[in-house]
Amino acid sequence: MTDSQQDSLQEMIAELLDGWKDFVSGTGPNLVDWRGRSEAQVATIMTLTAHVHATAAILRPAIPDELTIAHMPLVRSIFESTITIAWCDEVADAAQSLVNESARQRRALRSSLEKSRTMSEMADQISGTDWSSLPTSSSQQARYIEQRCDDVALDGAYAFYRMLSGMSHVSIETIDAYLDAESFIPGEPLSVKSNPGPISSSPAWSHLVACCLVWSGMVVNYLDKTRSRRSQLRLVARALGIRPELPVKYDAHRRGQQSTKRQR
Repeated sequence: MTDSQQDSLQEMIAELLDGWKDFVSGTGPNLVDWRGRSEAQVATIMTLTAHVHATAAILRPAIPDELTIAHMPLVRSIFESTITIAWCDEVADAAQSLVNESARQRRALRSSLEKSRTMSEMADQISGTDWSSLPTSSSQQARYIEQRCDDVALDGAYAFYRMLSGMSHVSIETIDAYLDAESFIPGEPLSVKSNPGPISSSPAWSHLVACCLVWSGMVVNYLDKTRSRRSQLRLVARALGIRPELPVKYDAHRRGQQSTKRQR
């Protein structure tokens, strides 16, 4: 990535973050046309899009060429949230499945706390363990990110997620990032870096962050009757070389529609 391309990416991300801030300023947008989406879908879309932008704002000083391995859990969170936003928008029963999965996770947490010698008294403080299971056809997608990625028509989506996970979890990649290259010379002391330094793929991951800002922002744009950010999002998408919408596979959309019809 050339210096001019890096400057352009910085400017695009700044423009997208500022555009979102203006959009939600004051009392927030007045979303009156939900395009048939449920209240749970809209709440999920809006809050996760806010999370994408808030997280990108934290990364902004390091974009595009100063991202370190310490930043990668945040990049992964942005990507996972964006996948979920697009999925939840187009799969009618996705929000219900996320509620069910949250209840399952809370029950598992409560069980783990009950088995703890020092934290067992906290188990009763975990709410939502008694939520009734909601009817949904998307339980597996809510539980397993690989299946959620498979519902979204983005080539290599799960591969992106796996790469980000490798740099987010405790891994050899993390260990290597903090070891000095000269650390294993016989007779020499072990040297560990306090700052791992930028990763070589920082510009590429910065590009993905910008894409996620466009994709998540465009989902919200369609909930806004005035389409106030449409032009901005389309212009940036064109500059990034992507489509402004992150599509979901028809089979996933149809699965959610059929499940919702059976509930009526």
